[in-house]
Amino acid sequence: MVWNGRTQKKDTNPMRWASIKPIMCSGQFQSPIALDSNSATYLGAESEAVVDISVGSSVKKASDAESFTTTNNGHSLAVAIPKGTWQITLNTKAKNYYEVSQFHFHWGSVNTRGSEHTLDNKSFPLEMHIVTYPHMYANLSEAHSAPGGLAVIGVFFKLTPDQSKSSLSKMGNLLSKIGEITTAGSNVKMSYFNPERLLPQNRKEFFRYQGSLTTPPCTENVQWTVMRQALDVTEADLKQLRSIHFGVDDDAKLMQDNFRPLQPLNAVLAPQPRMLYKSWPSTAGRIAPALFVLTLHLTIITFSN
Repeated sequence: MVWNGRTQKKDTNPMRWASIKPIMCSGQFQSPIALDSNSATYLGAESEAVVDISVGSSVKKASDAESFTTTNNGHSLAVAIPKGTWQITLNTKAKNYYEVSQFHFHWGSVNTRGSEHTLDNKSFPLEMHIVTYPHMYANLSEAHSAPGGLAVIGVFFKLTPDQSKSSLSKMGNLLSKIGEITTAGSNVKMSYFNPERLLPQNRKEFFRYQGSLTTPPCTENVQWTVMRQALDVTEADLKQLRSIHFGVDDDAKLMQDNFRPLQPLNAVLAPQPRMLYKSWPSTAGRIAPALFVLTLHLTIITFSN
């Protein structure tokens, strides 16, 4: 099935995904959602929650190597990461390892929209999703339909006039490759870069909730972590992203507004309430029951082949 963003054909618009047969995207715990700092439940001081990224000491410095594949998949720009390159560790009691499979972007046609999630009623011009899966699965496809099979980290981007502060410009040679993948299905190799570039400096403050993929089939097996602090993007960066196309030729519609509308935190028919957590305290915030207090520590380790 072909599907598109919010400005696309009526039969494939995200507003109608829930009615498409076979039924998809009609669950009770869908994503994205509005992230509200005041109503989110504080994980509690016991969690010592932190998101951290480090590079293994044995990693071969390969900043110029064409290590990753960047693709225009018809609805986003996605960067595929070879299995075993980066791993994420969520240091809960289980301490499971997650393979980084890819990261991709959602953006708007104007700077006042583009992100899938919102933060305290604010939209951002760009949002990145880092898609991971437990190492026990052979690949992302196998994890897609498994309970708890996916963990996605969301990162907002805020506008800056200073190109030297652009976070995208620090992700290898990604920006220089965008012009080579303007049509759907095209791909190009890009250089390796330090995975720390994927996360903001403040890694102690984030939201956590259980949700879904934001694109069909919208499976509800995603553990979401959305960072509170945003990375930086320039108007020039956004112009490049807005120049690629949904279709297979240069006459196809420009890929803009490729984000799904907000979904309710708790749908009317939801069998049980869904909780939104945050990792930092506030006087107005609630404290999570001890049963739900988690320690989150993400470490990305890279391995040379």
